[in-house]
Amino acid sequence: MRWTDRRRERGAAALEFGLISPLLFAVLFGTITYGLWLNDSMNLRQGLREASRQGVVANYGAVSSCATTYSIAPSANVKNLVCTTKSEVAAYTGKTYVKVLLPDGWVRGKELVVCGMIKADRLPGLVPLPNDRIIRFASRMSIETATPGQVETGGEEVPPSGVSWSWCT
Repeated sequence: MRWTDRRRERGAAALEFGLISPLLFAVLFGTITYGLWLNDSMNLRQGLREASRQGVVANYGAVSSCATTYSIAPSANVKNLVCTTKSEVAAYTGKTYVKVLLPDGWVRGKELVVCGMIKADRLPGLVPLPNDRIIRFASRMSIETATPGQVETGGEEVPPSGVSWSWCT
């Protein structure tokens, strides 16, 4: 290759990088965004299962205070369970919301339902995310330990704006 040919090709690599870099960065940031979304989805599932397991054996956890606004005020035990659930989930992409249901009361063999959702509003809007950026999951387990006379009805946090707990029954 002659010297004049090399001179003509100077800057070609920079031009090619400039043309391909938007696509490269879109794929890179999209992968990171979906990875964080998937991580929080798995954290929500595991955290709700762990909290449900603690709840059915009447171990509500030691976490008793978390910044929470309730639309249905729970008992102290359910408040502890909600705070424990939030600490178990430890969401990165947004705030965690929790609802605890005891459809048939606190009775051995009956169902405890712990529902949770994460509003993933800390992620950039570079790629579309499913379900209006909301991750939802419900965990159902049978109550194993029930104290006679214990009255629990459940409780729920105020969900994010425009979202309801209708899916959690």
